[in-house]
Amino acid sequence: MSNIFDELRLTCRRLTLNRYHKEAAIGALTKEHGRTQPVILTIDVWVGNTLKNDRLDAVYDYRLLPAAADTVIAAGHIELQETLVERIAQTLLADDRVRAVRVYSVKPEAYENCDGIGVEIFRLARPGKTL
Repeated sequence: MSNIFDELRLTCRRLTLNRYHKEAAIGALTKEHGRTQPVILTIDVWVGNTLKNDRLDAVYDYRLLPAAADTVIAAGHIELQETLVERIAQTLLADDRVRAVRVYSVKPEAYENCDGIGVEIFRLARPGKTL
């Protein structure tokens, strides 16, 4: 029996938005309200591994990855990184071509003496969507 990652590797193409730097109104602490702070996002999507020709309209347009993050961030203040990554994942999974998504968010200024604090999720498309 293979695991889901083996299946995704064999049947899908993975696209990655690596370390996308954004300013976001995010945070549950009082000091985090009314201002923005940097977040760094890494987003992976797995889409079907079919290529019909060498044209952009034949593949999943990877500009959709930063666009999903931008849309979620522009919607207004978010208390938790958990909410941020979930909303980005759900935005991307709304596209029937997306089979799975991984979203990793880091707040680099949240704590001293470290590079940041982060949250990561992995979500599969709704049941019944063919891998």
